[in-house]
Amino acid sequence: MGQVIKIDYSSYFEFWQTSPIYQIYPKSYADSNNDGIGDITGIRGKLDYLKDDLGVEMVWLNPVYESPQFDNGYDIMDYRSIDPVFGTMNDMELLITDLHDRGMKLIMDFVPNHTSDQHAWFNASSDPDHAQHDKYKDYYIWVDSKDGTENGIPNNWQSVFSDVEKSAWEWSAKRKQFYYHAFLKQQPDLNFRNEAVLAELDGVLAFWMDQGVDGFRCDAVGFMFEATHLRDNPLVDPTLNVNILYSSVYLYSSDQKGIHDVMARWRALLDKYSTEPGVYRFMETEVYDDVDSVIRYYGTPWVDEADFPMNFRLIDLEHASAWTGTAIETTVLEWMTKMPAGKWPNWVIGNHDQPRVVSRLGKPLAICAAFLTMTLSGTPGMYYGEEIGMEDLPITNPVRRVTTKANFAKRDPVRTPMQWDTTENAGFCKNCTPWLPLNQNYAIGLNVEDEKVDATSVFNIYKRLINLR
Repeated sequence: MGQVIKIDYSSYFEFWQTSPIYQIYPKSYADSNNDGIGDITGIRGKLDYLKDDLGVEMVWLNPVYESPQFDNGYDIMDYRSIDPVFGTMNDMELLITDLHDRGMKLIMDFVPNHTSDQHAWFNASSDPDHAQHDKYKDYYIWVDSKDGTENGIPNNWQSVFSDVEKSAWEWSAKRKQFYYHAFLKQQPDLNFRNEAVLAELDGVLAFWMDQGVDGFRCDAVGFMFEATHLRDNPLVDPTLNVNILYSSVYLYSSDQKGIHDVMARWRALLDKYSTEPGVYRFMETEVYDDVDSVIRYYGTPWVDEADFPMNFRLIDLEHASAWTGTAIETTVLEWMTKMPAGKWPNWVIGNHDQPRVVSRLGKPLAICAAFLTMTLSGTPGMYYGEEIGMEDLPITNPVRRVTTKANFAKRDPVRTPMQWDTTENAGFCKNCTPWLPLNQNYAIGLNVEDEKVDATSVFNIYKRLINLR
């Protein structure tokens, strides 16, 4: 009988190819100071769980930057500081150190499309009397009113969060102009045709790489440019008797020329930080679009962009009835055949914006989805709690300063606190009221500690699959 030779294939691959990407929603993961909100120190306390118990070596954090929290951190006041609800910059440095000591990597959410309206750049840009107005006046998308008043909306461009404010334009009484916001009015869009803005964002990436961050998930990059001609977007149904703001087709307000030049620029910057032996800076992009448009974010044969664009095609199969063998085969092969030669695929079945996979598909199919994503060629994504089969929890009371129907009905139910054990608040925090209520199924076995000792649990299935990879 011949000798069995074991080969360590990890030496042939980068870290972003070998480990699943485990997404942590910081508010909901682990609360170390019992104020009801998860924090960086709480995450640090769970690294042994991730590495040793589960086998994950790559962590993606949703935003922890200083923010007014109108959109749970996606409205950034300062790209270079940590919001006090999550801790301090020292806490962040300790997290990076602890991750690296375990051979783990940290991916941060990078939000380039917009800032908070409380960011220092916007304060200066929106106020002609501000001492630095001349420097920052063109950092955002400013457009004159059609009639010189706040009623003269420039066009029919509609906010993505149109259930809160239909128009994507907000009047500035100080500047006497409209500014553009693809999302909430508290999230003014940056002007990517201004080289100074690009230089600022280059500096943000460099700052965090200097702190030791291993890569970035680039948020909502399809909205970074808008057409300069400002034509109305096509109406969803032009035959309807509706007002000017009845839109939702983002023909001129997304996916415009210039985005891929910026992505290539950032890839080149990350490459400059990837020259030391064993060091590589990873980049993935978030774009919801047709496959051909999303695939383009890999780059071209001549210019690299993302290591991969996030692949949401399996999430697009929203309900169990869509998960047929033929549909899965078609979905997988569509990506694999259109992906450029030499590139690396990825597969995602859940995230902070989509219903949880068990709630969409049911537990048996959710387990099948885990088998699929963990054994296909490519990198699987994992949303915290997927590894124990967490479910959506209907939320009846708004918890944000700004709550949209999308946030209320679709988002909060998938962001409830992680279920660690059967103690108070599922071990998320003690003697506190969590920022979102807990799903009470944690008390009847749906938690980490109970599932660890159940050989047939969702947790142990995930653990074996990750080990199998």
